[in-house]
Amino acid sequence: MSKVKFITVKIFALTYIFFIFQNIPVAIASSSAAEEKPSAENAEPVVDDATLSFLNDGYKHNWSAFPVLKGKEISGTLAKSYPAIYGHLTVAVFLASWCIPCQKLMPKLKLLEEKYRPFNVDFIYVFSHDVSEDAASFAKTYKLDATLIPSDDTLMFFKNPPLPSVFIADKFGWYTKRYNATTLRQLEEMDNFLAVLSVY
Repeated sequence: MSKVKFITVKIFALTYIFFIFQNIPVAIASSSAAEEKPSAENAEPVVDDATLSFLNDGYKHNWSAFPVLKGKEISGTLAKSYPAIYGHLTVAVFLASWCIPCQKLMPKLKLLEEKYRPFNVDFIYVFSHDVSEDAASFAKTYKLDATLIPSDDTLMFFKNPPLPSVFIADKFGWYTKRYNATTLRQLEEMDNFLAVLSVY
């Protein structure tokens, strides 16, 4: 082998070895990254469409204080308010005397109210977009005790909900659950929810 060819082969071999050693850390790092399991801290949370809708619909769900329900008496003009009582669950039912779906839910709502009354669960019936005379007649028919014609601030907090809708505060006064455009099926779910929360 000529001297020139020997030097050329030697340079090529050294270059190849240098390239291999330069890329060993990269290969090791890539292999480690592929084998390493993502930690809970760094993993992307899996959020389904229903949860995304729940979080992005304009409501505050994370440690949002339940407001004092303010307004006036259904049978008069005197101011009235219902704060969330510590140690009690508050169930605010938004309804109206003219609302047919509201009327269909009333028997089930009254059963739930009676069922959970001994467990310090307070049902408050908020007559949204109603007139006092009609609301008073409706309340008398269904024997509703805690009633209210809401103020604009109260309606604004709950985003002027569709009727009927139900909102729940836990025993510490935090806004915990809502059922917009409540159905009978959702009342079944609410029954289970109250069963757990009322003894917590």
